[in-house]
Amino acid sequence: MASRFILVALAFMLAGATTARASIEKPLSPCGFVSNDDVLHLLGWTVDGRERRPYDLHGGTGAMCFISSTQGQVIVIAPDPGTAYPGISPDGDPAATGLVRHVTEFGADVTLYNGTVYVVKHHRNIAVRVVPQDHVASYAEVEGFAKVLARHLH
Repeated sequence: MASRFILVALAFMLAGATTARASIEKPLSPCGFVSNDDVLHLLGWTVDGRERRPYDLHGGTGAMCFISSTQGQVIVIAPDPGTAYPGISPDGDPAATGLVRHVTEFGADVTLYNGTVYVVKHHRNIAVRVVPQDHVASYAEVEGFAKVLARHLH
């Protein structure tokens, strides 16, 4: 009887440990959020290359995916859970007043600012910055990525 009690208690402890591990948030992989087809469809750019790099800047850590094209670059930014974006967020820029646009139609908290779309859904953050070769990205060029990002954050 005592051995059965110990086995049942051990089973509950192991189940609790598994549940606790499952609830720990894993870092997002930025290259999985935007496909080459997304870039072609939203910007009309053909992708020449992709490179994932970690970052540790201004108190924030995470990873970025640099998607290259002859027309420019798309950068997907995935901060680690509980950390900040690498110094480009409108939250840290007092000049952002009046330049920030908030969008609510994608089922996520979406902010457009300075060629970047920031998406927050289910307490996860991810951003896409569009950097064309010959001009500053417009809201129209980055807004389409909000729907792509919101679809992947669940």
